[in-house]
Amino acid sequence: MMPAGDASRMIEQPIPANLIAAAAAAFGQKLRGDTRLGDFDYGDIESLAGAQSYHWRQESIQLASLAASGHQSIWCRKSTESR
Repeated sequence: MMPAGDASRMIEQPIPANLIAAAAAAFGQKLRGDTRLGDFDYGDIESLAGAQSYHWRQESIQLASLAASGHQSIWCRKSTESR
């Protein structure tokens, strides 16, 4: 049985929290150089994060912009140094 009755309804717009989670996951994959992202670039990650109306979205977009400008080498270097 459905929570609000016997019928379900399709949600045609993505839930914002899911978009930011997907953007964060894609960002991590991109930093690791995951080839499964194909042509999905940092600009796509920024678009996926959505409008800058919430703090976490703003942070995600800013991180993707920094990474796109070449700053990801700093994070990758720190990551490999700690291993």
